[in-house]
Amino acid sequence: MLSLPNPAQTIFYNIKKYSLKATLWLSREKFSVLLFIMFAIANIIYLDRVPGLLGDEGLEGINVFEIQRSGKLPLRGAATSYIGPFAEYLRIPSIHFFGFSTLGLRLPTFLASLVLFWTLWLLLKRIFQNYYLFALTACIFSPIFLGYQRLGWAISLLPLFLFLTLYLISAQDENSKQDLFAPKVLSGFVAGIGASIHVIFLALLPFIVSAILIKTRLKFKILLTWWVFILGFMASFIMQFTFISLFRDDQDRLQRTLPSFFQRLSALPDVFQHFFTGSSFVAVFTGKEFSSQIMWGILLVMCILIAISFIRGNRLMVGVTLLALFIHLILLNYIIGRITLRYFEPAVLIFWLLAGTGIDAIARSLHVSKKIYLISVLVFTIFLLFISTRLIMIPFLHSGGGANIFAYGEGISVSEALSSTDDLVSCLKNKGFIWSDSGDTINMLQYFGRSNPYLRLANKKQRGQVFVEYRINNSRKENELCPSVKNYIVTKRLEPLPD
Repeated sequence: MLSLPNPAQTIFYNIKKYSLKATLWLSREKFSVLLFIMFAIANIIYLDRVPGLLGDEGLEGINVFEIQRSGKLPLRGAATSYIGPFAEYLRIPSIHFFGFSTLGLRLPTFLASLVLFWTLWLLLKRIFQNYYLFALTACIFSPIFLGYQRLGWAISLLPLFLFLTLYLISAQDENSKQDLFAPKVLSGFVAGIGASIHVIFLALLPFIVSAILIKTRLKFKILLTWWVFILGFMASFIMQFTFISLFRDDQDRLQRTLPSFFQRLSALPDVFQHFFTGSSFVAVFTGKEFSSQIMWGILLVMCILIAISFIRGNRLMVGVTLLALFIHLILLNYIIGRITLRYFEPAVLIFWLLAGTGIDAIARSLHVSKKIYLISVLVFTIFLLFISTRLIMIPFLHSGGGANIFAYGEGISVSEALSSTDDLVSCLKNKGFIWSDSGDTINMLQYFGRSNPYLRLANKKQRGQVFVEYRINNSRKENELCPSVKNYIVTKRLEPLPD
């Protein structure tokens, strides 16, 4: 029997009990409201605890502190030239009300996810009419979305701006006599904001270009009218583009990794197996990948569903999206310095969405009634919630994560960065000046230290009085200050501080 900590247990079973009854009399639109409520609950529950604060989240949160201290809104992102300040603006109100806490960082991402739900709903409904809910739920109730979209960093906003741009493109009627200048500029402007948030958004442009090509049906005269999209795009991206061009100091690492481009491409089959099945997205929480048989089984089922969608559904849309996905992966591997999960999340979400369109195509071919269709969607949604809860939420709440080693892509990774931090912060209270060789740990403690004066960080290792490191594979040391801390080792300096 599924064992969930309260209040998760009560919420999960009440959703299952009452949503099935409601499905029998709801229209597709009203049923979507039910899905939205389930989606909101699934994303808000334990938002401040699951996962632990990521170091990069903390670093971006520190930038908000600098904005508050200066009293000025910067035009350039404080962390790097390729991450703009837009996300920092969004965090200012939530951090003002909730302080320098995990919830303060993640609340804007949660609100963005609520907007994303209806944006994707509108987009899929426009494309597929009556059979679109399996595609919706496969994407936003996947373990990838429910696990990784909780993080409060800038890159979590990219799926929203991608799908919002795609919706604005799809909503325009090329046969209308009304002037479409402003709507086309607006769609470009939204895409430009996405690129200003994080330069990785540029690797998503193949999906946007594909949507424009589908919309124009490759009619040259109509295609020429979309030049104003570029005008809107540059209007919102020009400032960030200028900073990227002028400040190249933090881009040297990317330039040095370009020679390894083909090495990253050769790793894509392994990445596809681990990332696109959701295995690595679960492993960063638990340190445990799926077995090879399960991964290949998931891939086989999803590929069959996508093939069905191509054959029985919207062949043009599916085919062009798959081509855009292929081009996106090549561009992405050219831009990034190393293979990491955060950069692949939008592509994985689109892959799951395409698999969902396969189930919708089956339902459309069989002329399934509305009642059976909605009940099937509800069962599928509850199944996905169960999987995410069983694979991510329960293990993380019981163990607080863990620094376990697992393999993917180019090599190995450690699931330490998302570990629970509550017991560590309590342990370090008034213990002296803190040092860690891990940049993620330093960023996380610096962020919490903005509202916790008892967390004091040393400005260099020689001045550290207390040292923090990850507890990899449940390792132990004799001189630990807090042996009860699950995923970190805290030790005190034995020799006196240097003069």
